[in-house]
Amino acid sequence: MPHVEARVIESIEEKGWDLLPHPPYSPTEAPMDYHINRSLKNWMSNKVYDDLDELVDDVKAWIASKNRGFFERGIECYQKNEKLLLK
Repeated sequence: MPHVEARVIESIEEKGWDLLPHPPYSPTEAPMDYHINRSLKNWMSNKVYDDLDELVDDVKAWIASKNRGFFERGIECYQKNEKLLLK
């Protein structure tokens, strides 16, 4: 099991949820996700949301703040790494 704080595990168990494994970052496995998630993580750092709607609105604001080039760079990164994997 990955390193997870005991209070988090307790809360997950109380709710009857399953803890899904999340693989560590690998530039050859999910570069597109990494490109997006790293930027979104920085955007959301130190923010606290009162409800799901507030979170969704903030993610939408983050998407709107990105220009086309941001997403194109993510796709280009993915394509380069995909070529390396297929060799």
